[in-house]
Amino acid sequence: MPQISRRASSLGTENAFVVLAEVNALARQGRDIISFCIGQPDFPAPDNVQEAAIRAIKSGKHGYTPSAGIDELREAAARYLAAMRGGLPIRAQDVVVGAGAKPFIAYAVLSTTDYGAGDEVIYPNPGFPIYESQIVASGAKPVPIPLHEDRKFGFDPRQLERLLSSRTRLLILNYPHNPTGCSPEKSWKRSRRFSRATRRSGCTPTRSIRALPTRASSSRSRKPRACTSAPSSRTAPRRPGR
Repeated sequence: MPQISRRASSLGTENAFVVLAEVNALARQGRDIISFCIGQPDFPAPDNVQEAAIRAIKSGKHGYTPSAGIDELREAAARYLAAMRGGLPIRAQDVVVGAGAKPFIAYAVLSTTDYGAGDEVIYPNPGFPIYESQIVASGAKPVPIPLHEDRKFGFDPRQLERLLSSRTRLLILNYPHNPTGCSPEKSWKRSRRFSRATRRSGCTPTRSIRALPTRASSSRSRKPRACTSAPSSRTAPRRPGR
């Protein structure tokens, strides 16, 4: 069996799915288990959703779709997101549909960092373990920003200022944040110190509070880069070799 690459090996494992496998094994043995490992409803999809899916399959909608997602779905998503974000001008062509959050986390990191170039990504801790795992696998340096219980699980803007540097390429903020359920938004949105720090490092906050792509200056030529983040899941601090 050929050995897999170091990049693939560095991805690690998400503990929530490790626990889920253990829960399923116990359930197959007839054990009565209440699982808290995966953020998944314990009830079936509504009948109208199931019926719509069946109708779509029977009408022949079971082949390839456009790579960015079904047009009608993108249009519906654009309308929903625009309403949820206070009327932001979100168009269907601005929306890409994917299977889960992890691919988009990977896209965000890969599109803003270069492998082995010393690029840094700041991410919340505690946070979705795949943030750090994907940063490492992409050849960038993970830089955690601690979330503090005494700040209602927000971060200290002064800490963020110290972490920002000319190597910072991406700042990930998730809202609402798991596992705390709190919003780190107030920590930066109301902070003049954050604004000064991002301007000084060249960071350009997006209008979304999901992720902040940065445009830090360095000896290498850089072009502005844009990205998005995604909802997070259960989290646990990642350790080497996990």
